[in-house]
Amino acid sequence: MRQPAAVWANFRAAGAHFIVVSAGVDSVPLRDRYAGSLADCELQVVRLVAPADTIRKRLAARDPDAMPNPHLSTLIDQEAALSVEDFTAVNDRPAPDVAGEIIARAGWSAAPR
Repeated sequence: MRQPAAVWANFRAAGAHFIVVSAGVDSVPLRDRYAGSLADCELQVVRLVAPADTIRKRLAARDPDAMPNPHLSTLIDQEAALSVEDFTAVNDRPAPDVAGEIIARAGWSAAPR
């Protein structure tokens, strides 16, 4: 937790209002640790989900020789275990579109710049 806290402190001092940390948050205690380490920062956990076909295509593109089914089953099992998010966003579109949805739903689009 020290690294996100240090990065946030530096960004905050430079005038940033938000930070995005990419990490798996699969429990309330872990969420609480993030919240405690990011001083003066409202924490929102967003779970990115995608349809199984999208995941299969992405896995095949990443490693064409691998059998995607075991990976897909693991992802689906992990997705069911994650339940600490504030909201979910479907990650089946171009990244700027998904990011725009997250910004709007988190309420960041109306924040001071």
